[in-house]
Amino acid sequence: MKEETRIAGHDQSKGSTTSVTWRVDGIHCASCVRRIERGVGELEGVESVQVNLATREVGICFQPGKVAREVLKQRIRDLGYEVVEPSTDAQPLDMSEAERRRWRARKYELIAAILLSLPIVGVEMAHLRFPYRDWLLIGLASPVVLWAGRGFFVGAFKALRSRSPDMNVLVALGTGTAYLYSVAAVVMPQWWRALGVTPHTYFESASLITVFVLLGRLLEERARVHTGDAVRALLSRSPKLARVVRDGVEVEIPIAEVRVGDEVVVRAGEMIPVDGVVLSGTTTVDESLFTGEPLPVEKGVGSRVIGGTLNGAGGIRMRAERVGSDTMLAQMVRLVREAQMSKPPIARLADQVSAYFVPTVLAIALLALTIWWVAGGPAMIGHGVLAFVSVLLIACPCALGLATPTAVMVATGRAAQMGILFRKAEALEKAHTLNVLVLDKTGTLTEGRPKVVNVIIADHPELFGSPAREKRTPEEIVLELAAWAEKYSDHPLAQAILKAAPKRNLPEPEEVQATPGLGVLARGRGIEVVVGSAAFLRQSGVVLDSDEKLFDKAAAEGWSPVGVAVNGRLAGVVALADRLKPDSRDAVAELASMGLELWMITGDRVASARAIAEEVGIKNFYAEVLPTEKADRIAVLQENGVRVGMVGDGINDAPALVRADVGFALAAGADIAVEAGDVTLVGGSLRSVARAIRLSHATVRIIWQNLFFAFFYNVLCIPLAAGLFYPLLGWTLNPMVASAAMALSSVSVVTNSLRLKRLSV
Repeated sequence: MKEETRIAGHDQSKGSTTSVTWRVDGIHCASCVRRIERGVGELEGVESVQVNLATREVGICFQPGKVAREVLKQRIRDLGYEVVEPSTDAQPLDMSEAERRRWRARKYELIAAILLSLPIVGVEMAHLRFPYRDWLLIGLASPVVLWAGRGFFVGAFKALRSRSPDMNVLVALGTGTAYLYSVAAVVMPQWWRALGVTPHTYFESASLITVFVLLGRLLEERARVHTGDAVRALLSRSPKLARVVRDGVEVEIPIAEVRVGDEVVVRAGEMIPVDGVVLSGTTTVDESLFTGEPLPVEKGVGSRVIGGTLNGAGGIRMRAERVGSDTMLAQMVRLVREAQMSKPPIARLADQVSAYFVPTVLAIALLALTIWWVAGGPAMIGHGVLAFVSVLLIACPCALGLATPTAVMVATGRAAQMGILFRKAEALEKAHTLNVLVLDKTGTLTEGRPKVVNVIIADHPELFGSPAREKRTPEEIVLELAAWAEKYSDHPLAQAILKAAPKRNLPEPEEVQATPGLGVLARGRGIEVVVGSAAFLRQSGVVLDSDEKLFDKAAAEGWSPVGVAVNGRLAGVVALADRLKPDSRDAVAELASMGLELWMITGDRVASARAIAEEVGIKNFYAEVLPTEKADRIAVLQENGVRVGMVGDGINDAPALVRADVGFALAAGADIAVEAGDVTLVGGSLRSVARAIRLSHATVRIIWQNLFFAFFYNVLCIPLAAGLFYPLLGWTLNPMVASAAMALSSVSVVTNSLRLKRLSV
């Protein structure tokens, strides 16, 4: 196994550029994120750096020819962090064994710190006085601050060494100041009295601050692990073993050893190990984890099955077609992980604030200490110390960096459970802002499997020969000619014609000229056959005149007309119909109820487009639009100042999906890596669009709530912590309360994000 896969489960190479994702220990706040992105990003050969505070991961895109992986790792270490190497069987988002050991050690340190702090609090709160009291307090507080809290001081030293102060600096200054001031009050009381200061000790503050911050980090870590539950649920669906037929014998082998083409045996109630096609047997399969649809899907010979889905009561034999990283499950996990590593625009707020927040807080804390000392004299130095410590702690930005990534992480995981894959976090943020939604007809509103429903014959009998000699009907002749010209076309209409045409061994066309979106011209056997739209037939020199009414007749029924001309004369019109998907009407009604302006776009004639639009419940439509022109229609709508979403199949609609503010690509097959779409909808259900938009709205709402928890109330408490209200109202903020509030903000942010797991959309 490659090193990068072992470290992060993510290693991609594109030409001369390579992307790696590593788990990194020691990332605690937005300042850490900024320090790593800036420190690693300035290396030559590094193209981009993204840090996910929620997963403690660093994603780096770099050129191997200019910078080595070890250099990148060493730069991360120089910045004060450690690259964590989990065991080879570790799943992404799980703690590595080293992380588990550290977590257990921190838990025991916290327990010890609590046990040592309790007598300190009891003595201080009860104002007990006895011989050697203060020396006893030093003995109890020292291991709490200097041993259990040593991580703050080590982290602060590394942060200052890299000239990028973070929350460790604030905590270390806060606890260190309270502790050292108290020690100095015990060791040199006469010196303080000579200055006119009555010495006080704040060992309970130094100890409890350390306890609260350690407790907050452990609770945050425990809650943070649950943000990856959705991805872990996907990964858990992959069985460890598969039963394959080798040399006529069924054998169980590790899933990694299954090869494309293997015959795989799946018994009732077992997980399907890889993607493939059913060779024998019938069953039902639960695909709800991938598509969000609760009802099992019937499968028989020729049906495609997805690895990680649950087989029902029937046993089947299948041929493996996608294994390893090519399976749908692996693609889903990869897309979700990539989305979780990306940053939505709203995250820039945290990045910008964190760049100035810590230095600003340090300045305010020093200013508060100075004002207390200068305005109140030596007698108020104790109040100044408390104000200094309180400001440092209440304004710690540890929760600020968690506000966005935790919400994005939970939301993308929840979306994956519903068969919705956001390729980037930006799409997750933008989806709820859409005003207009453009829906492609074929494959989006309809099933995308058109069938020949009629053949309308033109009034040119000379094209069909003598009925007495011909053993075929004119309709069969028209279909045969169309199939001959369309023999190598993969267009859905062409495939429908080929399926409906009589099966005869005809000679190959000598020349074929295909025009995407319009039609095809074929020559051979002494004839020229043109198949396509009325416009294409005219463009190819076919004289339609009164024959054009045949196209109108088919379009009026809601059918898609395809003309077939022989030697410049129209022989007939093949009428094809594509049934609406069962949920199209309900999905359109649901989207309209959300306030979206809906448009349908199609290459069909106006009459046909109008009939389909009316049937599905859409008022606005574009007709006779070529695939290359769909992006232009999107641009026209955007010129009106609205945000436009596009829903299509991700292949023919690729330019339009890219041009839209948010592109939704329907993926009904096993390949979900539709590059053009911002959002991939697994299973091809149009109702997933409404779910995606509602999830986007809920996620952005959660992010703003998180930013409030992480930032605004801290800022509002800074004047109270600095003692601004003390002269008038006598209000101050105890450092212990400040540390508890700081720890609570991180836990509240993660817990609030976890609400998205239970969101019903």
